[in-house]
Amino acid sequence: MFPPEIEEEILGHLWDDNEALKACALTRRSFLFPAQQLLYHKVVFGRPFESPRRTIRQVADLLEVLEANPMLCTHVRYLEIVDQRRDWLRRDDCLILRIIRLLDNLQALIVDTRYESRKWPFSIISPEQVIVEWPDTFLSAFLDVIHRPTLKFFSMTDFPMELMKHGGHLTHLSFWKLSPQPLPPGSCTSCVGKLGIHSLELQGFPNESHEGLSLVQHLRCLVDLKKIRRVYVNAAGKEIQAHHLLWDILQDCSDKLEELAISPCHGISAGYKINPSGDPIDWSTFRSLRVFCASVNGSDGYAGLRSVDWEDPQHFESYPWLIGVLDQLASSGNCGIEEIFIHVLFDFSRCDNTPSVTSGHRYFKDLELLSDETRFPRLKAIKFTLEIIHPNHSPRDDLEDNLQDVVQRLRMRSHPPIKVEVSRDHNVKRFFRSIFP
Repeated sequence: MFPPEIEEEILGHLWDDNEALKACALTRRSFLFPAQQLLYHKVVFGRPFESPRRTIRQVADLLEVLEANPMLCTHVRYLEIVDQRRDWLRRDDCLILRIIRLLDNLQALIVDTRYESRKWPFSIISPEQVIVEWPDTFLSAFLDVIHRPTLKFFSMTDFPMELMKHGGHLTHLSFWKLSPQPLPPGSCTSCVGKLGIHSLELQGFPNESHEGLSLVQHLRCLVDLKKIRRVYVNAAGKEIQAHHLLWDILQDCSDKLEELAISPCHGISAGYKINPSGDPIDWSTFRSLRVFCASVNGSDGYAGLRSVDWEDPQHFESYPWLIGVLDQLASSGNCGIEEIFIHVLFDFSRCDNTPSVTSGHRYFKDLELLSDETRFPRLKAIKFTLEIIHPNHSPRDDLEDNLQDVVQRLRMRSHPPIKVEVSRDHNVKRFFRSIFP
């Protein structure tokens, strides 16, 4: 017999290794229950590159296991359903809905149906492809789940506004688009108050300005924005109007916001090249911010150039914006930021010619402002993620070397010391940390 603390430590190291957990459960009886808790804690259907037939088979297999062992249902806290190609979920709804109804302890439900064409993954998407019209059976199941007091996090690509009204127990809300689809006749009508969520994730912004204004208006009607403490927003690829809309949402909670993760809009440089106040967001009002995350493109504007002068700001859009934001956050007085996460993408695949670095040692130098203990007195940790697409055709070594120079300067700070990490990610993936606890 292992002491309980040893068994706990073993399982703690294996929490995300399903095969090892299964082996532990089969090897020792004392491992069975805790291993089952870890194995069934998070369930995901529709992983990337899985065929619809395989996914449906997995749904059927899990349903059979849960119905034969009802106790396992209590272990499932996180359920993620992914059908970005719209080719399996609504085709076999009865099985997945039966699973949802069994999960009484569910804390997080993610339904990801953002359309991605199998043949043309980067093709233009028509409005009818974007909007999901859910059958009444699904809407009824979602309505049942959102009423459960255990559910804290609900994420949908197209979130029906009528459904959102019933999320009084939610603390975390995430969506890409609000849907006008009504609930089935006879649905609950007693939920009328605004949501008091703590975390809001906006997976994207509408392309049309009138749709953006409608989004802001509906959020104000559905959510008590003053209670929000964490915001995650993706405005990448949008014009400056997206930041105007974002500020309409943030201004009610900016002085109380504790965590913000943002991927800025494409048109943000229009003002920053001339005047740092070009961003409509007043960053000096974020006085309670403790964690700031930003994902920026370090290679905007140079496609087709034969060489790149890394000191010339006209070639870069969101990177100068980032420096301006950090400067404004530090000028708010008694800056309370403790952690900063910076993701910089260099996409050299759009260049007609391989760029050459004429003064690469200067590119990251502006980030040395983070070492100023008078401006960032509480800063404890910084993490840089450097993502380079087509690294074999880019000044990769120069970029990494000059980032390391800045990192060494930051690590020299002693009051308080800053823990600085650098990671390299050459795969396109979601940057922001999950808002699910």
